[in-house]
Amino acid sequence: MARKLLMLLSFVGIFLILNSLSALALGITPGRTTLDFKPELKKSVDLIVINSQKSDLDLSISVQGELSKSISLRENHLQISSREEERKFSFDISLPNILEPGLHTAEVVIKQKSNKASSGPATIGTELAVATQISVYVPYPGKYVD
Repeated sequence: MARKLLMLLSFVGIFLILNSLSALALGITPGRTTLDFKPELKKSVDLIVINSQKSDLDLSISVQGELSKSISLRENHLQISSREEERKFSFDISLPNILEPGLHTAEVVIKQKSNKASSGPATIGTELAVATQISVYVPYPGKYVD
């Protein structure tokens, strides 16, 4: 029993080490974009995807979160060659006329297409993703303490 547990922990440890090494391959900057609310604000935001491992990357781009309907991507797919250290892309944000007071957020997620290794009935796959957060602050009416 102890031997099986040791083998399982060894496998998990090796998997985590290998998975953390691949996390060095992808980055995004800036990590957060903060906007003050203005009714019907339209803004273009530039992001840079960093290919630190200089490998060929096949990436998908998606939006999630409360403000996801206010963000339109110019492209949903991005390919970066091993010769490119970084790639710039943009998205547009169009805020509604009214939002409730407080903080509203969304995330633009860059996800590397999964690499699955199958050696029988079980499959192990990894998926690498990075996200940048979009924060919109809507002021409270009247006086308030921040």
